[in-house]
Amino acid sequence: MFRMKKKSSPSSSKRSREAASVNSQIEMSTASALTRDSGITKKTESADEQQHLAQKRHYEDTAVEGKDSPKKTKSEESAQKKEKTEVEKNDDIVSTTSNTQDLESASLAAGMVRVKFEAVWKGTVADFVCEHDMQDVYQKITSELAKALQLLESSGAAPVAEDGKVAGNVAARIVKGDLDILIVSKSGKQSGQSVSTEDDFCIITGFDPVQWSVNFYASSSSTLPTSDTPLHHAALHAAEEFHWAEVPYVSLHGHALETEDKAEQLGLPCSDKETLFSTPDDMHELVSLLKQYPFPLHKVFVRKGHGFLVLGETTSETLESFKVKVMPFIA
Repeated sequence: MFRMKKKSSPSSSKRSREAASVNSQIEMSTASALTRDSGITKKTESADEQQHLAQKRHYEDTAVEGKDSPKKTKSEESAQKKEKTEVEKNDDIVSTTSNTQDLESASLAAGMVRVKFEAVWKGTVADFVCEHDMQDVYQKITSELAKALQLLESSGAAPVAEDGKVAGNVAARIVKGDLDILIVSKSGKQSGQSVSTEDDFCIITGFDPVQWSVNFYASSSSTLPTSDTPLHHAALHAAEEFHWAEVPYVSLHGHALETEDKAEQLGLPCSDKETLFSTPDDMHELVSLLKQYPFPLHKVFVRKGHGFLVLGETTSETLESFKVKVMPFIA
C-alpha cells in the first residue's frame, strides 16, 4: 500500500487509523494467502520478501509479462501502468471504509485489483472454437450462461460491488474427447449492460495452482476471466478428487447469503474462515467445504464473507437450485 501524506484534523486522523486497520487486514490476508505453505504454494522468502511479493502480485498479477505474453501491446502496458498508479492513490477511498467491512469489500473499496492470479492470454475465443470445431456447443453454453448471469444480477444475487462492477459470475465445464475446458464470465461486468456471448466470456484451457496462473482465450487480452476462476475450477473438478457419484458441470456464484447465521438458518454448509478473494487461501476454504459436503447431496455452498456457490449437472438444474434455495432468501 502507498499512502499520500496529508495534514490531519482529529476526524481525519480517526479515518486514517481506520484506513490503516483495513489496509493491514488486507495486506496480512493477502500475504498469508500468497505465501502460506498450504500444499498448493510453498514459499521460503524472508518476511520482507514475502510482503514485497504479496504487494507485487496484487498490483501486477493481472498483467501478462515477458515471454508469456508476446501479444501484449504498448497501449495495454500503458493502461496497466495507469491502473497501478490509481491503485497507489487509494488512501482517500480506503478512509471511507469501516472496520466492519469484509475483506473483499474493503479491498475493492481500496481500489485493489480483482484478478490476483497471473492471466496468460493465448488468443481469441473465435480462433479457439473454430480450431476445435465447437462453435455450436460454445454458442449454446454461453447463451445459457448469459441468461444465468442476467438472473443473478436482476435478482440481487450479484449486486454492484465497491468498485462499481457486478459481484457475481458463472462457469461451465466442457469435456469433449481430449479437450477439457472451462467457460467463465469475464471479470468486471458493468451493471445493467446486456451480456454478449462473444465478448463477455473467456475459455480457460489451463489452471496451475502452484504458479497461481491461468491460460485463457478471450476476445482480447484485456478481457480477463473472472477473479473467481480458481473457485469454479476447483468446484467443477472436485468430483474426481473426492470420488463423487455425480459430476457437476455448471456453477453460479453471487454475493448473497454470505454470513454464517444466514447459512445456518437455511441449513447450508458454510466455510469457517473468511479469506481474501482470488487467492489460494480462498480456494482452499471452498475445497475443504466441498470435501465435507459432497455433491449432489449438497448443491449450494456458502463461503463466509464471500457469497454462495451453486453446482449442477446442467445449467437448467443449477438455475433451479438457485431459484429454490437462494433467490427467495436474498435480502
